[in-house]
This record gives sequence, structure tokens and C-alpha cells, in this order.
Amino acid sequence: MENSEDVQLEQIQNANEEAEFQNQVTREFLEEKFGTRKDHGPVDDDTSRLKDDQNRLTSVHNRRLE
Repeated sequence: MENSEDVQLEQIQNANEEAEFQNQVTREFLEEKFGTRKDHGPVDDDTSRLKDDQNRLTSVHNRRLE
């Protein structure tokens, strides 16, 4: 039983490593093509995203329109 568990753990680890690598490749491509978030000006995370309450209200509003 331990052998099959070892194989499963190795497969999971390999999949995680592959996903991390793909994520890094995608990030590098996007940064090369579009720049990093910090390259676009003085916008910070606090002002660039909707707050949770506003996001919830927007979702409720959109569901009413369906």
C-alpha cells in the first residue's frame, strides 16, 4: 500500500511543480508583453479593486437583472 501512496505523492508533487513552472512562464510572458503592474502608474491595490461589500452589491444587482 505504501508504494502506491508514494507513487500518488510523487504524481501530485510533479503536477504541482509543472503548474508552478507553467504559472511562471505565463507570468513572464504577460510581464514582457504588458509590463508589470507597477509599470502602469500610481494605482495601488487598495484603490484598484472593488471592496468586498461593493463586489457583493454588484453581484446582487446583476442577478436581479437576469
